[in-house]
Amino acid sequence: MSCAKISKLGTSCLILLITLGLTTTSWADRLPVTGKAIIDWQVGQPTSPMIIQHAGKVTANGIEGTVNTDTDDTAFIKTPVGLLDIYRRYRLTVTYRVLESPADSGKDKARGFFAMRTDTPNKTWIPSTWIREANGAQHTRVINYLLPKGINGYTFNIGVEHAGRLLVTAVNLVALPRLDEGVTRSTKNLPTPDFKGRAYEPFGICQHIPWKYFYKTDEQIDQAITQFKQLGVQTARTGINWASLQPTSKDQWNQDMIARYDQMINRLSEAQIKNHIILGTSPKWVSSGAEHNDFWRYKPTDFDALREYVRFVTRRWGKHIDSYEIVNEPDLLGFWKSSIEDYMQWAKVVVQVIREEDPTAVILSGSLTDAALWGLDKSDSFAFDTMLANGFGELFDGLAVHTYNPNKEMAVYHINHWYSQLVKAGLGHMPIWITETGQSAYTKHDGTIITQAEQAQTMQDTFNTLLKHPAVEKIFWYNYRDKGFLAEKTPRESGFGVVHEDFSPKPSFEIFQKYPRASQKESDLQLIAVDRAILVKP
Repeated sequence: MSCAKISKLGTSCLILLITLGLTTTSWADRLPVTGKAIIDWQVGQPTSPMIIQHAGKVTANGIEGTVNTDTDDTAFIKTPVGLLDIYRRYRLTVTYRVLESPADSGKDKARGFFAMRTDTPNKTWIPSTWIREANGAQHTRVINYLLPKGINGYTFNIGVEHAGRLLVTAVNLVALPRLDEGVTRSTKNLPTPDFKGRAYEPFGICQHIPWKYFYKTDEQIDQAITQFKQLGVQTARTGINWASLQPTSKDQWNQDMIARYDQMINRLSEAQIKNHIILGTSPKWVSSGAEHNDFWRYKPTDFDALREYVRFVTRRWGKHIDSYEIVNEPDLLGFWKSSIEDYMQWAKVVVQVIREEDPTAVILSGSLTDAALWGLDKSDSFAFDTMLANGFGELFDGLAVHTYNPNKEMAVYHINHWYSQLVKAGLGHMPIWITETGQSAYTKHDGTIITQAEQAQTMQDTFNTLLKHPAVEKIFWYNYRDKGFLAEKTPRESGFGVVHEDFSPKPSFEIFQKYPRASQKESDLQLIAVDRAILVKP
């Protein structure tokens, strides 16, 4: 992110001093008290020495972050080194108004943000988040943090990139219990998700058979599906993309891609492997972002055409499709660049058609990601809040999420975060499908190697833990086959497979294959490691 260069602050910047008469040096020897506010500021309170100002403005009305011609226009609040604690959870609450919305600017890269930046290591941003609301109304947003080991020195940033103006009127940062503290975790009266009598078949895998440049022959497709059977895969996940089916116009269907989808779905059905299908990607001729190279990431301009695409899929292949996912990772710019409100409009159209054509299908939201949970660059931390406000609970049968973390405690934390959001929204009955989780075996750019044995251990830990989480119905391992052709450009993406690109098995193949297939789910309620005060209103 280019819009907050701490090095420019210079000696004139003031450091945030917390009350109670403590000096900055004494903070280094203290850790925050659980439940106490580290920052508790609102309009009308003295801003100095709390606010570090850089290009943005501190006014009687609040902290203003704005961009005109200077992309470094932002305001800062800095916490002294040593104040925040690893593995401790924090809740940041920000109240603000949008004076000029980045979303309405017409600039593709414009965004407002709240971000936490670390001094060590590597000037990391965790997290940042988009502000997309329209002008006028006051909003309050809550961001949950869990700080990893090896991070210190935090700066909270308020600002915008490329266009827009924000006015922040209150900031509150509270220390919550550490992840490893002995917090009482009563599960009494917490809701248990309803799987609605579906067979317990949790073992899924992500696959890319529709990619013709990856699966070049019928023999490769047959080999993949044979290995799915050997692995004991119960459900296979991939997409049937609109942009592939109708690339040039509403009246022309791509017969080559239809034939490939026919082959994949029919062969999987013959092998008694269920199909989980992602629907998405707008063709250029109907995309609201047709002028961009990544036109497929934008909402369509013609919802009747969208209905025809979904109706074609459901009528041709629906009898072999058990479940659907509406767009992959809509909270990431890499897959969805229109607003989340636009996404929900898209989803309502798609779900209506599926319900008409196949009332028995399970329909999931687009998968929400770790990146957005942490608020990393190019992600939307508030996507789920917006989805809830636009009919999520009435629309979907389950929440799809992605979690990529080799630390099993952190993986459980991720799932508990989503479960707690469902419970707070009155949707604790809704199951969670982990439609992607995995660990790449690869060599990083710095020479560090993540071994195949480490990949296999991560799979073992994931299955041992998350299969027993009461809210989790299915887990899809990402992915089946290595993408060796990406080894130089994006090495991490190249090594997620349980088989190499030549189909030879890796150690994780055996872990997946031999993991016990229970006929009924065994839940461990203690994995719901959350505070009831957060989940349940008195």
